[in-house]
Amino acid sequence: MLNAVGRCFVRDVFSIFVFVLLIVGFLNISISAGGEGSLPDLIPVYLDCPDAQVDDEGFWVFTEGKEVEVVFKVENVGDKNVTTNENIEVGLFVDHGSTPVAVNSSNQGLPVGGFCYVNVSWVPTTGFEGKHVLSMVVNYRFNQGIKESNYFNNTWDFSVVFSERGTDLEIIDIDVPSSVVVNETVNVFASVRNNGRSTNESIYVRLNSSAQGEIETVVKKDGLYRDEVYVFSFNWTPTCFGSEVLTVEVFCDNVSHDAETVYVVVGVEQLKWWDENWHYRYFLSVNGSGNVSKFFNFTELLTELGVNSTFENDTVRVVCYSNNGSIFGVVDKYRFDESEG
Repeated sequence: MLNAVGRCFVRDVFSIFVFVLLIVGFLNISISAGGEGSLPDLIPVYLDCPDAQVDDEGFWVFTEGKEVEVVFKVENVGDKNVTTNENIEVGLFVDHGSTPVAVNSSNQGLPVGGFCYVNVSWVPTTGFEGKHVLSMVVNYRFNQGIKESNYFNNTWDFSVVFSERGTDLEIIDIDVPSSVVVNETVNVFASVRNNGRSTNESIYVRLNSSAQGEIETVVKKDGLYRDEVYVFSFNWTPTCFGSEVLTVEVFCDNVSHDAETVYVVVGVEQLKWWDENWHYRYFLSVNGSGNVSKFFNFTELLTELGVNSTFENDTVRVVCYSNNGSIFGVVDKYRFDESEG
């Protein structure tokens, strides 16, 4: 009896199964995913952040303002290759947000059972401090991207800790008067902003001149809050005229944070005229010692002055001025090479 009952049960199940298959075939209903036969299925299988530090709890630490690279390994476990004209897109999301903070893609194709790597780089900004969940999502645009047999296995979630960047001082402006004259004191202003963590440490800012060396170092003893801007003021008395480079550098806790330079032309109130019989002169500033070569278009210079006379080569004189603007000699030995054009 047991065998008879067992045979009857199997026969009934087989009859029902055949009946269902016949109905499916008759109605022409497809049971393949998406109704289009074979499809790829892209899944994440590996993730790493090689440049990120790890805290005591084992979480990766992402620092504000510092670029981090996330290495993402993708496998095709479907039954259709991804071709080279299809983009495998990967998006990085914060706290399951709807918009990725960084994306990248690969168009190298991906055969069934094959792997590819897609690296995503991102620079965390302020407002992300503390522990957060990041999601790397392959084919994150879903039906707008590659058609897959399964969209529910495309995400890899992982927890990270975002840290505020340390004190980060930046020189955002150097203000020098438009008119700087030798031996006259002027004020130079340097604006410094703290782009990082607030600090109570003293902040030192130094002004240097290419001609005079260190001019002055000023200090703000109570530090700077985050995003605070402070203007430092210097007194500068240039001792020589001509072109100079001013350098401003900011320090905190014995660490240099930033340095910026500006070019300044220092003039004189009046350069003494060498000889009243010579009516025109051209000022040229040089530094150091040795031979100097300079091309002049005297015809063009005279035209600019509205002079129609013929230029005379033997009237050229080279007169030397000291740093304070006084005459200290005439160069006797020089070579004048004339050319046309």
